Amino acid sequence: PYHDAEIERVKKLVWWDEVRNAVKGEFPASPDVFHIHPVAMVGNFSCPHRLNIDKFVELYKQRHSGEFGWYDEKTKTKISLPPLPQRSEENLRTLLHWINDLYIAINQDFSAKYVAYMLATARVESYDWHTKEFFGPISEKISYEDAEYDYGCGDGAKNPARAKKHGNTEIGDGYKYRGRGLVQITWKQNYTAFSSMVGEDLVSNPDEALSWKSAARIMVAGMTNGTFTGYKLADFLDGANSDYISARKIINGADKNWIIADYANHFYKLMEECT
Repeated sequence: PYHDAEIERVKKLVWWDEVRNAVKGEFPASPDVFHIHPVAMVGNFSCPHRLNIDKFVELYKQRHSGEFGWYDEKTKTKISLPPLPQRSEENLRTLLHWINDLYIAINQDFSAKYVAYMLATARVESYDWHTKEFFGPISEKISYEDAEYDYGCGDGAKNPARAKKHGNTEIGDGYKYRGRGLVQITWKQNYTAFSSMVGEDLVSNPDEALSWKSAARIMVAGMTNGTFTGYKLADFLDGANSDYISARKIINGADKNWIIADYANHFYKLMEECT
């Protein structure tokens, strides 16, 4: 999946075939005049990966079980995990490629703290309790009845006024717009907001938020631009500021803020070793 961005970039270079034909003595099929900018040409062939993904994954695998572990929220103690499953390793590698393409490769002064916090957030929000997999886009495992109670606007819903405020105005919207993605988006209002960002109609097809293309864009752009709550990464992690606790406001108030902050610190150490 992480090849999609590179494929789109290469498509922009198809006019080189026209130049090739001209060199052979043939006229190009198009009347367009082509100019080659030497600096831009070098950029097209340079490697966009300033993050050593292979090294990052290998180091993370060594630290997944113990150093990262998993927190028991009730006792606030960290417990050890089994070795990282193969599918989770593949997910992490894919996620890193998307973060590289959508953020690192296009920002000369990219922030390792931003990347660390994105990864820490995804480690918690996209953990699948049923399959025990990490780092992949998931759909909230909730029944229709429970979703309509939590997010619905019907008479038996927990907070119909809140649901309507966030765009869930019809029966069934609670389940239709339940949490999905690497960072769980809920409510019709948010599916609408992110549609233009990812270039897909998430309102008509909310399951598109589970594709790597859309899920990664929602996470990266949403956290850097402040689309989720109005807060963005720069508000807490710019310069000497490393407020990983308050950064949770970017997504969800204070929920699990201390857990994600701990993971972010560990991911930051990995970033320093791999960039």
